[in-house]
Amino acid sequence: MRKVLATIIGFIVGNAVNFGIINMGMSVPMKEGQDPYEAINEAMKDFTTMDFMVPLAAHVLGVFVGLFVARLICKTSNVPIYIIGGLHLLGTIVNWIWIPAPTWFMAIDLGLPILIIIYFLRTKKRK
Repeated sequence: MRKVLATIIGFIVGNAVNFGIINMGMSVPMKEGQDPYEAINEAMKDFTTMDFMVPLAAHVLGVFVGLFVARLICKTSNVPIYIIGGLHLLGTIVNWIWIPAPTWFMAIDLGLPILIIIYFLRTKKRK
């Protein structure tokens, strides 16, 4: 039961952090009736390197906080870490398909969360 609870709560909290940072830190102008992904693709043409730091921070902190909460709830199993980490990585890959980004951003956006996931996989307490 702790595994299920850790997975659900960790995933919800991690996504809340991710979306919270994105909503606070990014402002993409949208025309009436415009698809959000179309608006983001249009705005990204003018992005500087610093503009990519908000989504990068959101993704990294979202994964970290989600896994941290899951590890607090369930200290002896890696199952929640695998599930939450896998879902976040899947979300990252889907975003790459919908929102093209520079190669350097995609490498860091995948690399840092993977390192965080590996760290949390190594923190499991032995019974």
